[in-house]
Amino acid sequence: MIKKIILLAVLAIPTVVPAQYKAKSFVMPNCKDNKVLAVGLETTRDTTITLNLPESIKALSLSGTATLNDWDKGHVRITLLNENDYEYLVYELYPLLADSLVSTLNHTALETSCLDNANPRKLKISVKDATLVIDSLHYRGTSSSGKMLYPRFEEIQKEQQTYIIEKLNEHLESRQIPWRAGETSLSWLTYEEKKSIFGDPLPDLGGYEYYKSGVFVMPDADLSTRSTTTTSPFVTEFDWRNRHGKNWMTPVKNQGWCQSCWIFAAVGTVEAYTNLYYNRLLNYNLSEQEIMHCIGYPTPCNPGYCVDAYSYIYNHGVVTENCMPYYVRQPGDPIVGSCDDKCDVPAEIVSISQNAITNYSITDSILKKRLFRAPFSISISNALDDTLHPNSYAHALVLTGYRNLQAGDSICVGDLQFQHITPSSPYVGKTIWICKESIGEEFGENGYVNFILSNSNVMRYNYLNCGIQSMIYTNDSIRVTDDDGDGYYFWGVGPKPVSCPSWVPDEPDGDDSDYTKGPMDEYGWLRDLNPNSNDTLYIDTDTIWNTYRYQHRHVCIRNNAKLTVCDTVKCYRDVSFTIRPNSTLLVNGGTMEDADVKAQTGSNVKIQSNGRIIPCTNKNFSIPLGAKMNISSGRIK
Repeated sequence: MIKKIILLAVLAIPTVVPAQYKAKSFVMPNCKDNKVLAVGLETTRDTTITLNLPESIKALSLSGTATLNDWDKGHVRITLLNENDYEYLVYELYPLLADSLVSTLNHTALETSCLDNANPRKLKISVKDATLVIDSLHYRGTSSSGKMLYPRFEEIQKEQQTYIIEKLNEHLESRQIPWRAGETSLSWLTYEEKKSIFGDPLPDLGGYEYYKSGVFVMPDADLSTRSTTTTSPFVTEFDWRNRHGKNWMTPVKNQGWCQSCWIFAAVGTVEAYTNLYYNRLLNYNLSEQEIMHCIGYPTPCNPGYCVDAYSYIYNHGVVTENCMPYYVRQPGDPIVGSCDDKCDVPAEIVSISQNAITNYSITDSILKKRLFRAPFSISISNALDDTLHPNSYAHALVLTGYRNLQAGDSICVGDLQFQHITPSSPYVGKTIWICKESIGEEFGENGYVNFILSNSNVMRYNYLNCGIQSMIYTNDSIRVTDDDGDGYYFWGVGPKPVSCPSWVPDEPDGDDSDYTKGPMDEYGWLRDLNPNSNDTLYIDTDTIWNTYRYQHRHVCIRNNAKLTVCDTVKCYRDVSFTIRPNSTLLVNGGTMEDADVKAQTGSNVKIQSNGRIIPCTNKNFSIPLGAKMNISSGRIK
């Protein structure tokens, strides 16, 4: 660690010709009234400088150098605090903004290019995996007689934002990082306003506030270890926005300038889980405002934990938005409202029958297997150890899906722009995690973010494994559906309802929008119901089918065995029933629909007690010479 500070006298700069404002180099406008404070600081760690300027100021910049240790990580940030501890961003550097590891600062300023008569008290410096040298500070006092020679703050902010976006995209493209920057609901915010969302001190976002499309690679995500195999036991992608032909996620919301992501992540999870529990797209808009004001935290907009929000829903339930609307707080707005604002007669209250389960054991396999059941909330950070650096990122979202990357895949990083994954890419074998944000639909990809994370980036996750209680719906309201007509049924996230007929299979349908796919295994793969792709079912002993069933496998009756059909058997995709010599098919009061009966010489086919065989439309029913056919009561239709 190196830390040296030398404060010298204030001197006037004898500049006669003012320099034109240059936003792209973040240069503070120069004029004859600018003053300089020689500092002489070199540090590799966080520090604070107390300023004793004789007057309030209209602008402040600095000169020196900022050096990153390497291209993969590092962060330098300098903020100016006024007498009310309001912070202005003076300078910020992280790898995606750096043209080289050493950046020269010459009258550099961001938000401090134009101040509204700020009374400076401190200069707060944050350094991680880097070295900062400040040679001097430059400022312009409010007593200066010179004319303002630079545009308003909004114009400066626009110029600076445009430059940052261009610089980010230049480096993202040249370094083959698969996301692109643009204007978002976060990019326009000041440093102080971003703190109201992400906390104080503001974490190192690594450009996240500019994320517009593609896959955001979390700062400190481990890209050094590459997959040694191109195979995985898991399906390559899964997304609750398109399961069973439906989008089970509720619309994206906007938490405003409030540290309430933990509430939105928990509520978003409960909303989606409620859809799945009842197997109905109820799409409830539940009230985050109720939890914020009624949970008992010292003040609203406090940072918190998702498990506390779930606990409130478990103990008290939560009303819908129209009973207690969310106040989307804007920058500078006071925090208003109280628990008493909740309506007197709620139309609906949703609660969970058991509190959410918190898990700190993080692996790709664990997250994927949990995701197959239902969406859940996760808390992510860019810290690689248990002790969070002050600039560590911590944020809660709803995990919605994933996609595995392999060589040859493409990532859409913008309109008709794709980044191709080559065999040497560090992203080969990585998982893209799809998360629902709570910063509005104008952020990211319609309010969703695609992440590449290390397991260490996921601090914890909370999931539901319980029932849903409602004022309107009961467990009898759970829909049991076979929308694709394949004989397998879907009933949501709970156990098989007791109201199901006995002939409904115990295994739920893995995709109720595709009649060729059946139940899902633990790795997300769906059983192929094409009988030509499945093993044949061999009947080797006398067997009775006396319940309604779908038959997806070809059947072969052999070894003198008899199959007795006493209920309806619906044959999927022209399933064939082969009857070997000395074996018997007896349709005893049952019905075989769309069956392709293939009796062999020496076999027996019997129909009695009004049984029926309904051959498939594209097959002829025939009995070969040497086979026996006996219809005592029933028919072949």
